[in-house]
Amino acid sequence: MPEMKQRHGCLTLFLIFLILISALIALNYTLNAYKISRMIPVWAVMANIVIVIMNIVSAVALLQLKKWGFWLFFALGWISTFVNWASGLPFFVSMGGLVSVLILYGILHIGKDNKGWPQLD
Repeated sequence: MPEMKQRHGCLTLFLIFLILISALIALNYTLNAYKISRMIPVWAVMANIVIVIMNIVSAVALLQLKKWGFWLFFALGWISTFVNWASGLPFFVSMGGLVSVLILYGILHIGKDNKGWPQLD
């Protein structure tokens, strides 16, 4: 009988939190695109909408223990950082995407027997 994989509770909570926050951010960017585009360029607003939707895809993949979900999240973190920095946001604000990748990487390594990283396919 195949061994059942068990995610760490912190990983599950973080991924559910990521899905909810990303959905709310996508909704906010969509509903307030005109207001936001007065602060940052329109291309950055559109790019951020795509990024947060793809973050949802990566989080769902990670809930299904797919390693490509982490690599997608990793790539999106870098892209998000570049987009935000290039759109004129302050450097430390722009670093949010990379900080979230580091947090996820850390959470994937929490635990003894149920670390998330070794369980990813």
